[in-house]
Amino acid sequence: MWNVVALLAGLYALLALAGCMTYRMALFPAPHGPAPAAPPGATLRELRADDAVPVLAIHFPAPPGARTIVHFHGNGETVQNVLPFGQALAARGIGVLLVEYRGYGPSTESPTEQG
Repeated sequence: MWNVVALLAGLYALLALAGCMTYRMALFPAPHGPAPAAPPGATLRELRADDAVPVLAIHFPAPPGARTIVHFHGNGETVQNVLPFGQALAARGIGVLLVEYRGYGPSTESPTEQG
């Protein structure tokens, strides 16, 4: 019986160690790819985070008097994936700023919760 308990404890320890070593990949899958081309009516912008890290964004300007929505994609996506969403909002007369996270798309930085 003690052998079974020791085996289960060892398996649990290995599972916990694997979880500690790989949790960042689950939280920040960070798909990489080239910077998307700005679609018609939009501009590709390079913004700077507080620590001067460059961050890519695609801006669909709002018509005069209209509001602008700032959209951050999900953790398994890039700006490229949400371009149709931005285009659909822009077609309805809403300004849109699609912002990339550091470490995603063309960014070479590592994604972090703080970043």
